[in-house]
Amino acid sequence: HLTPEKQEYTTEKVAEYHLSHGTVGMLHTIYRNIPHDEMLKGIGKIKEAMKTHKNILGVHLEGPYLNPMYGTGSGCEGDLPDPEKYRELIAKLGIRK
Repeated sequence: HLTPEKQEYTTEKVAEYHLSHGTVGMLHTIYRNIPHDEMLKGIGKIKEAMKTHKNILGVHLEGPYLNPMYGTGSGCEGDLPDPEKYRELIAKLGIRK
């Protein structure tokens, strides 16, 4: 059982926990308000875990570009996409085969 005290929130542990409770497929989320390089690292970790944990179906990016009309008030709304960073995210995500 995952609890905050145990600090066992690795991608693999979360996938195993959900599978043991009947979740046969999931997307791991990368939070919207983290630095670009941390997003890339997170994508890499999730993709690595996907090789051995088949119930991880992919990555869900919570941003970083949010429509200011539907934003959350967190201060990251309205960031204009940086084409270079956006292409880097797409390249890192790739296509699951």
